[in-house]
Amino acid sequence: MTTEINFGNNISISNDFSIEAEKNVTIEDNVVIGFNCSISDSNFHDLKSDNRQASDPKPQAVLIKQNVFIGNNVTILKGVSLGVNVVVGACSVVTKSFPDNVIIAGNPAKIINTLS
Repeated sequence: MTTEINFGNNISISNDFSIEAEKNVTIEDNVVIGFNCSISDSNFHDLKSDNRQASDPKPQAVLIKQNVFIGNNVTILKGVSLGVNVVVGACSVVTKSFPDNVIIAGNPAKIINTLS
């Protein structure tokens, strides 16, 4: 399996940012990422107790589309796709995908407003 991490243009990333990839993480153009954020496309270990030493059998790609703003201390988990212009509130844990033009926040993150 090929692992890819792809960056678009004009991305602003603050301190203590990490990407852990076993499959694919793509960050498109004009994305802003706050400090202490983490993006993972895998659990990195099988979650079944009998197979804990094996790698994640099902990593899932992460896609951050154009103009997304990710606040400080955000965690984005495997399989997530964030639509164009999404704003992610500070300290959020993003466990599922969200459409374009929404503001999300919380643990787990949920839509708290829409952008016009």
